[in-house]
Amino acid sequence: ASDSLVPLCRLFEELLQCHDPRLFFHLLQNGIHPLHIALPWMQFGFVSLLQPVEVMALWDRLLGYDDLLLLPVFAASVFLFRAQTVMTTSDPEHIREIFSDGAELKVAPLLQHFLFPRPAWDNTYAFGPR
Repeated sequence: ASDSLVPLCRLFEELLQCHDPRLFFHLLQNGIHPLHIALPWMQFGFVSLLQPVEVMALWDRLLGYDDLLLLPVFAASVFLFRAQTVMTTSDPEHIREIFSDGAELKVAPLLQHFLFPRPAWDNTYAFGPR
């Protein structure tokens, strides 16, 4: 694992651009750089976003795998989970608000959906229809 946040930030941006380029560019067009939202999450282990039990679930995986790469993967999974709602607004303040609420986020299902998505021929999207 790297001792620097820079590779983790780069991975987050690459994952988000690869998995949902429409969302990535929608955010940029509305004056929000995704990393500005995700960096504090990754820097402080998602303590400002997740419920305590979910922070523990994430950190259990981080310690178990002994790899910080799960931080950008989880950040990208949160963005994908919120994509449908975010794409309905162009108001930067509303977009920030959408990403500030992590009350119902669950670590295990988000990671599973991100790491093991349904096959392309399955017309149901992991987080609902687009």
